[in-house]
Amino acid sequence: MGFQYAFGVCHTNLKIVGLWPGSINSKFNGIIPVLLLTITIFIMITFVTMAQTTKLLMIWGDLGLMINNLSTANLPITVVIIKTILFYNYKRELGMLLSSVINDWNADKTKGEVINMVRNAKTTRKLSFICLFLGMGSVNGQLAVRISQELDILPGQINKREPMLISYFPYDYKPSPIYEITWLFQYLGAILATLIYSGIYCFFVGLVLHLRGQLANLRFRLETLDIDGNKANHRKITKKIGFIVERHNILNRFAKEIENVFNGIFLVEIISCTVLICLQLFLLVTLISDDNKDINVPILQIVFTVTYVMHVGTHVLISCYVADKLQDESSAISQSAYNIQWYNMASQNSKLLLMIMQRSEKPLKLTAGKFCSFSLLLFIQILKTSGGYLSMLLAVKEKI
Repeated sequence: MGFQYAFGVCHTNLKIVGLWPGSINSKFNGIIPVLLLTITIFIMITFVTMAQTTKLLMIWGDLGLMINNLSTANLPITVVIIKTILFYNYKRELGMLLSSVINDWNADKTKGEVINMVRNAKTTRKLSFICLFLGMGSVNGQLAVRISQELDILPGQINKREPMLISYFPYDYKPSPIYEITWLFQYLGAILATLIYSGIYCFFVGLVLHLRGQLANLRFRLETLDIDGNKANHRKITKKIGFIVERHNILNRFAKEIENVFNGIFLVEIISCTVLICLQLFLLVTLISDDNKDINVPILQIVFTVTYVMHVGTHVLISCYVADKLQDESSAISQSAYNIQWYNMASQNSKLLLMIMQRSEKPLKLTAGKFCSFSLLLFIQILKTSGGYLSMLLAVKEKI
């Protein structure tokens, strides 16, 4: 159990679409990922983004259809394409971060340090499966809703043999097998976008939790320093504290690199997440509103909408949660350095401890575009903002 256990789900997701950073190590292996990534982006743009954007212009003015078009796939997959480009631009830096993680797993460790790293690896794997499950549930939920509408099991689709998503194609897609092929490529585009969306989140979560584990190991080394006041022991203590200071500096640089890579990606994500939660909640309120009291409530569509909101919200919640844990762990190092018996140390060792405390004064924070720090408070603010936008949309709907 180690690196592959923690990053296994993420590795599979991103390797399928050609985004796994490790593939840059070989020129031969580099051809296949680029080809896979090109095909993935082509399918997403051609069969989802362009087709839905064209349809959006055609239905402009119909609030319900516009929101359905934007929130179901158009806006999410457009955001995924932007995030894909940003992520790919940092592929070399991400490969270096992965190499650092692998080196940490291969380095000599105490039993306690191994247990701590395994605990964080298990958490990473569990959160990765949650992200992937909700993502696939959303895509297949939309598929089930559309099939039910085509078969007249659910209301909401007057014209038959329409694409899976609200889209326009410049060809006659209703005859078989063109109709089935169009559905297949739209479904495939949604699946590939989900793999990228969840994969990037899992990658971020894995890096942050690994960093948290390394900080915890460093804190344990501080707390277990043997301070006995023996002058002959000072040199040994100096060597141990010197290692901790150097390691702490390396981990701070690791955190800075994560921040540099992901702050732009998550700025786009925070903005889109706020809008998507608002739009999906609007559709949910519309489905169960009094306007539909004479129609059977479409349970399957409500389940899909709830799953989709959970899918978008849970990803952001997980990122805020792990960033909060990282911040707490980085602050704890300063307290641990203060609590040890520094008064029994040589002045040189006390100064080294002071360096650790000064570096830990400002906890490690991960931001979205340098504007806001990831934390549970940020997640609450996103929900509040989405609620404000929802109130505005409902007011606009009442006036139409």
